[in-house]
Amino acid sequence: MFIAVTTYTSSLTPDDPVLPSHWAYLEECYRQELLVASGPQEPRSGGVLVLRGNDRGRAEAVMDDDPLISSGRATYRLVAFTATRAMEPALLD
Repeated sequence: MFIAVTTYTSSLTPDDPVLPSHWAYLEECYRQELLVASGPQEPRSGGVLVLRGNDRGRAEAVMDDDPLISSGRATYRLVAFTATRAMEPALLD
């Protein structure tokens, strides 16, 4: 699994034009079972995403295709970890 920690490159307002495409992209990633969880950091300086799988290249591609990243509105740092326990065992795949 991977944790992606994103950092906004500038303040995002609730009506930022890239947000709808970012949210639609996340929905598609959930549909494809690529994401386990996601949400904004508190305070709102970026976000956190939990990605399934152990292929770093695939995780990087998922993040690079996120409209917030591809538009330059955010950057990310990817952290790999081995999940040995989960609330739902299927999440460990």
